[in-house]
Amino acid sequence: MQELLRVKAAYDTVDALIQTQIAEALTRSDTASEARLESTRALNDYAYFVVLFSQFERIVKAKFKDAVDRRRNNPDWTQRRGWDYDLFNSDRVPFNTQIASVLDRKLPEYRQVITFYQQRNHIAHGGLSPIVGSVDVFVREITTIISRLSL
Repeated sequence: MQELLRVKAAYDTVDALIQTQIAEALTRSDTASEARLESTRALNDYAYFVVLFSQFERIVKAKFKDAVDRRRNNPDWTQRRGWDYDLFNSDRVPFNTQIASVLDRKLPEYRQVITFYQQRNHIAHGGLSPIVGSVDVFVREITTIISRLSL
């Protein structure tokens, strides 16, 4: 979680610098610079969204591994059943499986994670639309979701 917050702090610093430059361009009535800086700001949002989501993925993966270990080591076979498959020993467990194992799929937060994941994949593979939205709101929502993850 601390890495996610460090990345967010870096985003805040860079975004503030870009906003200052946009304000200066507006003061000079330099519409070309303003447009270029707005485009730069949008690209910065895309980049930080992907990096922030990757930090969320790391948190989910750690929680998933804890959940698998906890269930695998349970002496009660009815609780352990199915969790000792080699599939769960791999680093190649799909993200959708990991998140479904630590967050109730019936919660609206689960659907929100899947939406974020789809956006992340779209951006990570070269897509730059639709617009990501507020990075601040994303971090607030993802932080709330992290608190709902369970073993």
